[in-house]
Amino acid sequence: MSACLKFAKSQRKVMKPQRPAVPPLLYVLIAALVSARLLLEQGCSHQALLGIGLVCLGGACLGVVCFVRHGSVVVVAMIVASILASSFAAYIAYQGLLHSDESFTRTAPSRYEYVLTSDMQKGESSWKGTADVYQDGQLQGSVLLLTGREYDVGTHIQCIGRYRSYKEGEAGRKSWLQGIAGSVRVVKVVKAFESKGVRGEIYRLRKEILKTLEPAQSAGRALVAGCVCGYREAYRELKLQRPFMYCGLSHLVSVSGSHLALLALLLELILKRLFMRPLARNAVKLCATGCFVVLCGFPVSALRAWLLVVASCGSEAVGRRKNSLTSSCVIALVMVLLHPQTCESVSFLLSLCSVFGLMLYGSYIRYGVRLVTPRLPLSSGPAGFRKACNTLLKIEGDTIAASLTAQLVTLPVSIAVFGQFSLIAPLANALAVSFFSALVVLGFLVCATMKIPGVCAVVLGCIDIIGAAFYFIVQALAHIPVASVAVEAPSSLLWAVSCIVSALVLVWWPSIRPRVILVGTVCVVLSCACYFVRWRYFAPARICVMDIGQGDAILVTDGASSMLIDTSPDEAVLDALQRQHVFHIDSVLLTHLDMDHVGGVDDLVGQIPCEEVIVAHGVNAHEQKWLKTAIMQLTGKASREVVYKEKLSVGRFHMNVISPVGEVTGNENTDSIEMLASYHDSAGNSLNALFTGDAEEDRTGEALRRGDVGDIDFLKVGHHGSARSITSAQAHVLKPEVAVASAGKNNKFGHPKPQCVATLEESGSAFYCTKDDGDVTVGPGRDGPRVRTQHKHR
Repeated sequence: MSACLKFAKSQRKVMKPQRPAVPPLLYVLIAALVSARLLLEQGCSHQALLGIGLVCLGGACLGVVCFVRHGSVVVVAMIVASILASSFAAYIAYQGLLHSDESFTRTAPSRYEYVLTSDMQKGESSWKGTADVYQDGQLQGSVLLLTGREYDVGTHIQCIGRYRSYKEGEAGRKSWLQGIAGSVRVVKVVKAFESKGVRGEIYRLRKEILKTLEPAQSAGRALVAGCVCGYREAYRELKLQRPFMYCGLSHLVSVSGSHLALLALLLELILKRLFMRPLARNAVKLCATGCFVVLCGFPVSALRAWLLVVASCGSEAVGRRKNSLTSSCVIALVMVLLHPQTCESVSFLLSLCSVFGLMLYGSYIRYGVRLVTPRLPLSSGPAGFRKACNTLLKIEGDTIAASLTAQLVTLPVSIAVFGQFSLIAPLANALAVSFFSALVVLGFLVCATMKIPGVCAVVLGCIDIIGAAFYFIVQALAHIPVASVAVEAPSSLLWAVSCIVSALVLVWWPSIRPRVILVGTVCVVLSCACYFVRWRYFAPARICVMDIGQGDAILVTDGASSMLIDTSPDEAVLDALQRQHVFHIDSVLLTHLDMDHVGGVDDLVGQIPCEEVIVAHGVNAHEQKWLKTAIMQLTGKASREVVYKEKLSVGRFHMNVISPVGEVTGNENTDSIEMLASYHDSAGNSLNALFTGDAEEDRTGEALRRGDVGDIDFLKVGHHGSARSITSAQAHVLKPEVAVASAGKNNKFGHPKPQCVATLEESGSAFYCTKDDGDVTVGPGRDGPRVRTQHKHR
């Protein structure tokens, strides 16, 4: 066996690739992107325009110096021209956005016609999707359309509604920068009809494909719907995003160049069988791939890839040499100049960084991976077997190299958007490539055979089987401890470090030593192991009120023990637990049955191990069916009820249930479990804390009168800091040094109420709220509680 894994001398000699030539157009594109983004994000302010002007002036001076010394100013002139052109385009686009916003504000929404340009997503209270706005056949701008039910992409809607601008405030800033003026909440749909013409026929074909696929039926079908039709609602509905994100596989469901490449390859194989001339083959491929881009709803990444195919076919038709890097620069530059808001598109930036990274650094990373890829030596079995194994190892190694390259070059974008870095991504992509290719090909076969029920049923069966196997592997990888780590860093710092490192590698282009790679890999693995052991078995004693929006989720840990008090309204609890480095939960305590406290229970299922769920006495019989099912799936048993004065332990935290006194249903705020927690250690650190759920002054007052609670260090403010959460007299008796309320930013209830904040601060308490301070962690101390805050990735 050891002989099979050793390196053969002849195979260790991997030649270092030549340093790639960087075309001047890449600098031109970077200048255009930076200037356009700067102007858009600064709202075309006078300061931003002045900054652009100074840069151009500096560029002109540099051009004069270059002309005097070298007699050439072409590159500098091109950069200055691109800055001016992109700035002008961004200014015009921003003025157009302001005009659209003004028109939509002063004109009733019923005067317009809305055409959906994206699939609708299900939100908390409505379905939402991007729509172009037309008046008398003229495009007026784009808005986010909020409706009571789902409509298909391409649907024309005439309605009565209310417009809200995204110009001011943080809520819609991201949409505003992408050219969406605001949102229209539909009150009544007057008329809705499908698009006509070629686009309408393509959308109807898409609808028929999705009806045949039934994406919500299985993970495989949801993935195929995303890959072939760009439809991702079933992918979200089945909650596939998180495991795919942890494994660094989210890009597989975002239609891009890889999907077009597979379609083009299939078409090439078929058309060659028909003995078509190259020109005719290219024409058919362009039409088919163009229809595929329309079918998927014009995703920016797919549009960029299709334009690259057009450029490639055009070069072949006129007999010019292909230069993918230069072509990509030209296409991206044209897209930015024609639609400057493209530079704010996450999919565009990820696609662009991936492509350029693979073209510039792909061969270098591949060279490094091949240096450490094991090969079967000449004496290890039959030649055919040895050749097949070595070919497979080479393919998997190249896939790992490509994945690693794309992951590193997109780091500033992916961390800014997702706040995650997947350590398992290279391995996951190597394992996924076969499944992904098979699912995409089967998806195209569904499109070709959907009119032949018997054949289509067989294809769908294959999709279900392969998809189930693929998803099983993805889940297994996602559950590996430290498969993905949360990363908090300023976007500007990430971009600066990324650019500096990229430039140094290009200039230095060093040789790679296999030992360095192996030692580095071992160090990373050991660091991850130490990280896991430290937080799984030696977590610090702490109480953390986590920022999960409008709801409650409170973590109590000490060593290997942990308790989660309430689970937030949705999957936000999973992000919060990852921020706090939680790998296991001993118990989940549900204070009562409001959705903002129990809504995340089903999201915990399959994501984090949990031993039991605790509820108040009498609540078990009143749990809804979905909650009973989720608890059974999470722990393998029904919830356990606790009674008044029952004691619980989390490491050195000793908790005493002080409310409710009798049997409750859990459906009212007054039914909330209130607990007094006490901590003492040998070093003299201590902490006394009161957890209140949604209980308010009446229940807290009863506990005080019974003598169940007195002077405390930390108060989890009841009912998110409502006006009736606590009285001045109660605050002066409890005398908490720290009080924390959990509430969502811009929540409709106005929590925490000013009178609650004033009451607690007047009693001498330091007041914190998650909507302002993020996660608030309170730890025991010798001279009072120690407080630390951490803002979540937004």
